[in-house]
Amino acid sequence: MLKKFKIKVNGNHYDVEVEEVEQAYNFCKNSEGKSADQEYTSLKMPRPEKMFDSIIRGNAVEAPINGTVVDILVSESDKVKQGEILLILEAMKMENEIISPKDGKIEKISVKKGDKVDIGDILIEIS
Repeated sequence: MLKKFKIKVNGNHYDVEVEEVEQAYNFCKNSEGKSADQEYTSLKMPRPEKMFDSIIRGNAVEAPINGTVVDILVSESDKVKQGEILLILEAMKMENEIISPKDGKIEKISVKKGDKVDIGDILIEIS
């Protein structure tokens, strides 16, 4: 299954496509120091259910939990699609993706990396 992601590396945004594979190969050396191909099947871990939904009131996306802004993956004036990751909040040592609840344009980003937020704080405004 092909999945699309938007990533940020050193301040540059990239759209990437990643394909999930069921089988893979592991190259290892045996006790004699010779390389050997070893086939293995990767285990599929169930994806945890979404713990928190984005809260939206009007055009404002609000924090669904108390936490710290770890990363912001969009910029003001970016166009976003429903389901696209907007930012990452860390809470209780877990990173939580805050996703866009609708298609639109980023009008305002009200937080910055490292900010602490409370439930209901406005994070981003989408028109």
